[in-house]
Amino acid sequence: MSSRIALLVLMTCLTLVLSACGRASAVGKQPGLVATVAGKEIFADQVEALQSKHPVAADDVAAAPDSEALERLIDEELLAKRAIEQKLDSNPDVQQQLEAARRAVLARALGDSLAAEESSVAPADVKEFFNKNPHLFAKRRIYTLIEANVRCLPQEAKAVTQQLASAGGLTDAIAWMHGKHIAVTTSRGRKPAEQLSLDLLPRFAAMKDGDIAYMSMPGGLTIIQLQSSVEEPIAEADATPVIVRYLASQRRATLLGKELRRLREANAIEYHGEYTRLAGTPAGT
Repeated sequence: MSSRIALLVLMTCLTLVLSACGRASAVGKQPGLVATVAGKEIFADQVEALQSKHPVAADDVAAAPDSEALERLIDEELLAKRAIEQKLDSNPDVQQQLEAARRAVLARALGDSLAAEESSVAPADVKEFFNKNPHLFAKRRIYTLIEANVRCLPQEAKAVTQQLASAGGLTDAIAWMHGKHIAVTTSRGRKPAEQLSLDLLPRFAAMKDGDIAYMSMPGGLTIIQLQSSVEEPIAEADATPVIVRYLASQRRATLLGKELRRLREANAIEYHGEYTRLAGTPAGT
């Protein structure tokens, strides 16, 4: 069976499995029932969930998003029914992908459940984050950058950094690398502060036009030259929803990490084959 068919079965069958979870069958028309396909019921909450994942542009006046979502669910139901009739759901690859998706959904649900048990993000926490990160908000800038990704050995990386210090600019350093047959690719673009690494943002904020910075990366270097920047601050009121989402996400990750450590200590985990080397090694190392 081709990988395309396997993916199709994964998408359609998973939609049906997940939407059916927690819904008891009953005789007669149920509240929220919007369609029945070969005896399979489709409910309004399924349509709303799909519609939220695939929103229609506001200027698309001809679109009927709820109808479009419903028709898509009907198509998926028909495809899934046909796939099951052909016993494609018994294919080992499809079963493996369905099980992987099931694990991911349940793990995400646990994280959401843990986060829901915590109190909401306090206004004081929002204000503190806003004040501690002026380069993201009150002093936010839009940066025009030239980025060079260099693939090189450690000894070559040292020579590259020395050349950056002595060359007339990034263009001269790139020409030198080409002459030494060192692989380098360049790109130019505008990036707002929030698209840069939070740890490196103070470093970028301190740079002046023309300044060059470089960071060691696996397999080489990343070199960045600041061409120009302009200030575009964000007021605290406008930043608040973004900060709330960020802090809630961080809190969720912390709670999930704590729960994972507890679960790893409480459950027996055995490694086999080539993975026995991981026994006794802390997760993530």
